[in-house]
Amino acid sequence: MRSFSNGLLIELLTLVLLFMVALLLRRFLNNWWPAWLHPLDILLPVVLIVTAQRVGTISVRPIFLWLLVIWFVIGLATSWRTFQGRKPVPYKNFILVFWRLSDLYWVGAYALAAIISVVVR
Repeated sequence: MRSFSNGLLIELLTLVLLFMVALLLRRFLNNWWPAWLHPLDILLPVVLIVTAQRVGTISVRPIFLWLLVIWFVIGLATSWRTFQGRKPVPYKNFILVFWRLSDLYWVGAYALAAIISVVVR
């Protein structure tokens, strides 16, 4: 039980620390930092990996695969909605919208998995 809660605490502290480092980099590299890049955008791969680990500790069922399928559906819906109009849409706008939706989705999935892992254990 103790190692389980320590693992969750280490994951949360790592995510917060990486986010703070990204915020500091954004502040100090203001001239070279792209205006459209948010610090949470950098953390998406880390959040995805941590979510996979956290979901793996909750259940042996393939819940993470369902999370990936929902993410793919979000990608399809975003691309359909973005390219639905008659005028051409720049790829940068599409990837920015998809990446931000992915940020929100995976942070929410991690938060839900962390809450479930605390309640179940």
